[in-house]
Amino acid sequence: MLDELDYEILRLISKTPKITISQIADILKIDGPIIEERLFVLCQPTQYSQFVNYKIADPNSSYVAMEDDCCVLTLFGKSVLSNYLLIRQREARSLHESRFWKFAPIAISIISLLKSYGFI
Repeated sequence: MLDELDYEILRLISKTPKITISQIADILKIDGPIIEERLFVLCQPTQYSQFVNYKIADPNSSYVAMEDDCCVLTLFGKSVLSNYLLIRQREARSLHESRFWKFAPIAISIISLLKSYGFI
């Protein structure tokens, strides 16, 4: 499971291709060792269990690849990031809709109250 920091790193790598660890640390204003540790986790392939006693690493399941001290987003990382952004967008839309439907009855009540007293 990825943290919010991991998604921020993935988003930053997707916006700026060929970015270094020090640039990521400077932009996010976080210490370099923390970024290095998170990138180490993101560069590791995900291990899945094909059989009960064996774990096999899928080489195409790392989020980030390191090329010449630069971080590059893999296809798997791009798909995970786009899925995360889509989920966040749906959550924001749902929040806006719920806020609207909570506000609408209050607005209708205020308008009807003003009409009943003859202000409108």
